[in-house]
Amino acid sequence: MVPGDIKDTFNNESLYPFLVENNGNSVVNISTNTSRLFESSLADLPSEYYQFRITEEEAGSFNTQDSITSWTQIPSGPIDSIAELDWEENNDNANMEVYVKAPSDEPSGTKNSTTVFTASLAE
Repeated sequence: MVPGDIKDTFNNESLYPFLVENNGNSVVNISTNTSRLFESSLADLPSEYYQFRITEEEAGSFNTQDSITSWTQIPSGPIDSIAELDWEENNDNANMEVYVKAPSDEPSGTKNSTTVFTASLAE
């Protein structure tokens, strides 16, 4: 990518989202905590340069009203992302789509970011 380039996992068939699957036996809520991707001060979290949203892998797998289903700037700490992810087969998956835009002053080189998914019992 060069400065100003945009890539996302939703509109690009060669890029894949994170797949979240509940293989347990209880409905869960999922929070995510993602580290910074870019070095540029323009891209301090949260920023327009690094965003996410949750989409359905299997229809009816989670509560779309209480989940983050619109592009949202990744915050600097944990955020509740997926509400009430089901555990029953054929209804236990969700995608975390990722959007990145290279800042105009970003130095070249390899970029890394870590995302941690944490499940908690939905009550």
